[in-house]
Amino acid sequence: MNIRHVCWIGLAMAALTACGSKKQGEPDKGERPAGSATQGSAATVVAGADLFTGTSVTLPTPAAKLHLGMTEAEAKAAAPEIFAAKYGYEVPGTKQKYDSVKIAVQIDKDRLWNIRAELLDSQDAAKAYLTKKWGEPIARKNSIGTPEYYWNAPAAGLRAKLEQTASKSTVYFSGMMQRDQLLGADPKHFAFDDPPLIGAPAADAVKILAAHQSYPPMPAADDPGRITIQFLPTENAFEVGSSVDLRIKNGKVTGYTLGFSGDGKDIDALAAKLETVFGKGKLDDQKLYTDYPGPPKAKAELRRDAGFSSTVWVGDHAK
Repeated sequence: MNIRHVCWIGLAMAALTACGSKKQGEPDKGERPAGSATQGSAATVVAGADLFTGTSVTLPTPAAKLHLGMTEAEAKAAAPEIFAAKYGYEVPGTKQKYDSVKIAVQIDKDRLWNIRAELLDSQDAAKAYLTKKWGEPIARKNSIGTPEYYWNAPAAGLRAKLEQTASKSTVYFSGMMQRDQLLGADPKHFAFDDPPLIGAPAADAVKILAAHQSYPPMPAADDPGRITIQFLPTENAFEVGSSVDLRIKNGKVTGYTLGFSGDGKDIDALAAKLETVFGKGKLDDQKLYTDYPGPPKAKAELRRDAGFSSTVWVGDHAK
């Protein structure tokens, strides 16, 4: 996703006053040891832990008026101070030597999609206080084996990911959706396929999918008859969410391909859903694909291997 606008801000926090002279072992002015709440000067430092409230994932307090998915105009109206500094703003209370806590706001195609808080704390220190606030995280590792920690707030549609950045850490906030919001409760159709996508004009189909927590549509440059809609990740899909590729012929949708991301339980739920929507499935001789009679006819490759997505082809999906 191309970032159109990234705006750095400092964290606006009120300074508390303190009195007294410097004592032996107290840090010099403008410095504080890791985890300390004071600089040893007249100002009290705002610790990273103070930026997050509640017992579940919440945005840092300076961005509390924002919510993911809002338009750029809505975001600027809700929190104009966040967008006031063109090149970044170091706010008193978070300064530590040559750096301060920062927040980056990512807006693409007029929508706010991601927010990140760059902390001065180490990953271990940040994990400790976030765990106290939000509970135990889901521990994973990135492609080079570095630990990452995730906290999900399904009801709020919000996910936080804590990453290590040199001696510091960053918390990334992104949207998420529950599995049932994608598959739906009605046994006759998927949640995203209501009204039916097949037979709908392309523009109407895009609007149908956009109502189900998706990113902006992505027409394929090399295939004018294909439009991809990427959904927000579900609880058990950590990097990329599910997607739907629409096949457009003569201006209307003739079929679609569902790329489904999730863990084993998610695949079990998908398999059960396919049979209620498209009829009893039959595994082919190679035990690789499952065919469903429909209507419309469907074929699925269900993958339970970690890191692989499952694929469902529905209707006239071919180019």
